[in-house]
Parts: sequence; C-alpha cells; structure tokens
Amino acid sequence: MRIWYQSYSAIGFDPRWSYYEEHLKRYVREVARPTTEVSVHGVPLMVDKMVNSRYLQYLHSRQIHENALEAERQGYDAFVLGGMLDLAYHELQELLTIPVIFIAETSFHVACLLSPNFSVIAPNGAVLKGIEGRVEDYGLGKRYVPGVHLGGMPLEDMVASFADPGPVLQRISEAARQVIARGARMLIPGFGALNVFLAAQGVREWDGIPVLDNTAVLIKMAETRVDLHTLGTRPGGRGPNAAPSREDVRAARRLYGLD
Repeated sequence: MRIWYQSYSAIGFDPRWSYYEEHLKRYVREVARPTTEVSVHGVPLMVDKMVNSRYLQYLHSRQIHENALEAERQGYDAFVLGGMLDLAYHELQELLTIPVIFIAETSFHVACLLSPNFSVIAPNGAVLKGIEGRVEDYGLGKRYVPGVHLGGMPLEDMVASFADPGPVLQRISEAARQVIARGARMLIPGFGALNVFLAAQGVREWDGIPVLDNTAVLIKMAETRVDLHTLGTRPGGRGPNAAPSREDVRAARRLYGLD
C-alpha cells in the first residue's frame, strides 16, 4: 500500500521546515503498517497570511490539486491531507478516484467515537477560527467545546521546541487546562507540527484528558479506507448531481491551460 501524505507547509522546499519534516517522516513510518509506504510532500509556495484569507487559500490549494493528480498518476493507493483546515475538500473528492482523507474531518469523527465531546488547541486565532468553521461544516457543533489557541506561535518557536520542549509544553499545558475547565473530554492538536511535537514528547493526556494523536489517526484511517476501497466500498455523491466525469475534467483542464 502506498500513501501520499500532503502537507500545506513548505517542507522539502524551505529549510526552516526541515526539522519538522524529519520528525514527521520518521513518525509516519512508525505508525504505518510494515507493508505501507508513506511518502511525505510539501508545497513550494506558501504565503504567510494564507490562513487569514479564503482567496489566498484558493491560490494555495492549486498546488495541492496538482499534487493530488500526480499521486494518482503515480499509482498511489490513497491521498491524505495533513492540514487542519481541510483545504480543497470538495475539489479533491471530485478529482480523485482513489481514497482521499482529511486530517480535521477524520480527527473530529474519531474523537466522537472515543469521547462525548472534543476541543482543539490551535497555534493562533486565525487557524482556530478556520478549524471551528470545519467543525460546523461537518455537523459536529453539538459535540464541540470551544477551543483555544497559543497566542500566535512563530514557526521558529515551533521548530526550536523539538530541541527545547519545556517552554512550549508550558504554553500547551495552560491552554489545555482552559478547555478542560470548559468540559472538554478529548483534546485535538490544531497543527500538524504541534501533534508531531507532542508525540515526540510522549504526551498522550493532560490532567487525565486524552490528546488525540491525529497524525497516527490519519494514517490508520487511510489504510482502512484503502482496505474498504479494495473490497468495493465507494463514497457517496453519485447520481444526477455527481461530479464531472474524468473526461470532462481533462477537457476543462486543457481549456484552462493546465494540461
């Protein structure tokens, strides 16, 4: 089984992300089955304020669309998106015939299987707002406890935290206790690097409240979706309002100069 893991970040292109990339690649190998190959990819272009703007997210997503199509061309069995905003959600499900799995959607639903409710710890307010919008999109607002953010964590601080975890762990601890006090019974990291950092530190709970390892959950759900796909299980959405055919997509891409 081959899984294409797509990050929103510039891992593989911007050396500032190399420390996270190293830890992420190691961790996905640890949690995947021995027979599963997970290939980690970033994007070459990344605008700092992408999380604040729908239009910038649209521009950013173009890179993800092309990588998704490349994954299918190369024969990957699944395409997973490791960014908690679940960008290009509808487009990717139209574009691909292989399973596509989103980390936020998967995390929320698994949290609901394991706990009566859940909350999110995000790096900043813009990301938290975007994630909470996704909670509503997926119809899970009644199971959600309003989340918290870390006040805006610069990339450099997140990278440095792998070598010096103490200060960041303290910030996360304070944030976790806020949502626990509100009644949260499952905590979800709202940033891929944050989850990998917590896994590296062996943090699985705070004050008895579990932290969902959403990187591991994403990989295991991808493996399960491939198994189901092999057995013939397919997603819904067919019928009179189904997505365009593959031929229609190819024709449109030629028209717009993409192929």
